[in-house]
This record gives sequence, C-alpha cells and structure tokens, in this order.
Amino acid sequence: MFPRTYRVSELSDARPAERLVRRGPDTLSNVELVACLLDTSARSRESLALASTLLEGGLCAFARRDYRAQLYLQDLGLPVASRLAATVELARRIGTVELPTQPLLGNPERVASYLRARAADWPQERVGALLLDLRHRLLVDREIIRGSLESAAVVPRDVLRHCLLENASAFILYHNHPSGDPTPSRDDIEFTRALNQAAKHVGIRFLDHVVVGREGCVSLSLRGLLEI
Repeated sequence: MFPRTYRVSELSDARPAERLVRRGPDTLSNVELVACLLDTSARSRESLALASTLLEGGLCAFARRDYRAQLYLQDLGLPVASRLAATVELARRIGTVELPTQPLLGNPERVASYLRARAADWPQERVGALLLDLRHRLLVDREIIRGSLESAAVVPRDVLRHCLLENASAFILYHNHPSGDPTPSRDDIEFTRALNQAAKHVGIRFLDHVVVGREGCVSLSLRGLLEI
C-alpha cells in the first residue's frame, strides 16, 4: 500500500456523506469530499486518512494522479479508482462546457480558462487546435499530436490538414508544457511563424498560439509574436 499520512485534525468522527447531505457539500473540507468518493460506509475514519494521503500536494496533485495505474487499481480497487478518475475527468469537462457557443476572437480570458482546464495537467506534451467557423465559434477541439514528456514533433501541414478537413475558417493552436512553465521556447516561436506563413497561403486565419502550463497560459499573439 502506498504510504499514508494522517492529519488528525481532519479525521472527523462524523461520516462525511451524512454531513454532506445534512449541511451541504460546501461545508466539507477537500479531505472530506474525497472521502465521500472513497467510502460511505462505517469506515469513515479510514477513508478520511486515505483521502488525506491522496491530497498530498494539493488539489492539482490529486487531479494529476493516474488512477488507472496498477498501484491505484491494486490498493484502491477498480470501483474506487474508476470513480476517482471519472470525477476528475467530469470536473475538467464541466470547466469547458460553455466554450462552443461563444465567439473566441477578442476573448483571450475565456480561451485561457478553457485551455487550462483541458491541458494544464497533461503528463506529456500534446499539440491541439481549436478549429473555428466564420464567426469564430468552436467547430471542434482537435488533438493534433501526442508527444513525450519534453516535446511533440509537429509540422504546419499536420495542423492545416485538420483545418481543411473540418472546413474551418480560422484556428487557435495550443500545446502544453508538462514542466508547468508556459514560457514559449525558441522552437515554439519559430514554429508559430512558419505555421502563420503556411496558413496565409491556404487562406485560413491563424488567430493565436497558446502555451499552457500549470502556472498559467501565454498567448503568442498578445506578446506580438504572431502577425494576424
């Protein structure tokens, strides 16, 4: 079993599930909320202790855990591990549900919020594109390529091929930095410029390239690194 950390002050005698129904979910601590996912039986103190361990490092660390890994499947059991993984995935999706109906050009805050919810915790580098219609509403969020912990090799035609297949009029490129630091690299900047020139040749507007990390998002357009 992976090591447990007991924080006695958070090991309540009351069953978290009963308190959630009686007083509301907003009254429970993070540990108690996770305990509700783990176990609603009489073993409430054991669930609280396990929840405390899973939350070591905070909510971001909890969300980044791969509950499909053999360690979690063995120690938590398939029903609990799958419940945790499903809960984290639903939370990510809830953060993105309003994007498709909103025009995205001129709304970098909405785009950044969407992309952080989607990509900030990916364990390996991926490149994707928000493919947009004439009114700059989302047609599809397309993953272009999935790479390694450090890089994802992509060329302009990989991106533009998806734009043409979806009949997109414009697109916003994005990729994540698993390190958490969203500062664009020299390769990021050079690729952005090459893709911008290629997009002009085929008549598709390249609106922005957003680098995503746990520390935030960086828009290359807002930094003046992409001529629209």
